[in-house]
Amino acid sequence: MEYCTGMYLRGLVENEGMHAALRFIAHASKRNTKWVLEKFAEFLPSDEEYGTPNLDTYFYHSVSRQLAA
Repeated sequence: MEYCTGMYLRGLVENEGMHAALRFIAHASKRNTKWVLEKFAEFLPSDEEYGTPNLDTYFYHSVSRQLAA
């Protein structure tokens, strides 16, 4: 049961994003989100896998391509 739940949460994060997963967890666990995140931490993507993109780098590459054209 735990494996299925963990894989479902991982799929939810990968397909719909962390915000949607947190909203689902909060609703399904009656606001016991911290406990769920600790229990299923090994199933959830790490910060390296699912981190925030470096917007400065994206901006730099975008502007560089525009100026080169």
